Amino acid sequence: MKNAAHGIGMRSRRARLTALASCALALSLGIATPATAAQATTERPTVSSSPDPGTEGCGKDPKRGCKQQVDVGASVFRDQSPQTVPSSTLTRVLFDQALYDTDAMFDPANSTLVVNTPGRYLLTANVSWGNLTVGGNRAHDVFLAVNGGVVAFNEQRAVSSFATQAVTTVIELDEGDVISVELFQNTGNDAISQTVVGNNDDPLAPVLQAELLEPGDPA
Repeated sequence: MKNAAHGIGMRSRRARLTALASCALALSLGIATPATAAQATTERPTVSSSPDPGTEGCGKDPKRGCKQQVDVGASVFRDQSPQTVPSSTLTRVLFDQALYDTDAMFDPANSTLVVNTPGRYLLTANVSWGNLTVGGNRAHDVFLAVNGGVVAFNEQRAVSSFATQAVTTVIELDEGDVISVELFQNTGNDAISQTVVGNNDDPLAPVLQAELLEPGDPA
């Protein structure tokens, strides 16, 4: 029963983090004490067969067969001091901890997530800026990148010295694809990526989250 309760708690926490990510742009976050470091798990995904919706026992359409239910996802964050983001320099967010990692995706040496299970993924990145220089056409950007190429971005004008920014996308990914978060600002001075946690000590920024929505078709 203890293991079952732990699993339910982790799924609840993951659902809470996904909900927080979806409304991050509407939130105004302050600086808080960094969360306690969480250990990354290296469990392989749990795969089980279940009937397709609308079928009985998966036997009516042998071409489609049974859908796989796969628990694959990772959420990584920065637990150290704020990271400096120089002006006019593309800067990768340096993640050092995993809140969870069910598919051994986190590569801490490169601050990336590496896809082991191909399929359609929901990717989300949250960043909290500090020390921005306001005025003119100055802007700050957050990029989601796969294999070094931008797949989604969010750009905002520097209207305040502090800002919260999020970007999300749904994308098909193959085994070996590398996911990263890159920052850019052209305010003329160094800015920072702040470490922010929520009321439940859940990391809110900077965070990179990848959740498998649907596995890819087997070769």
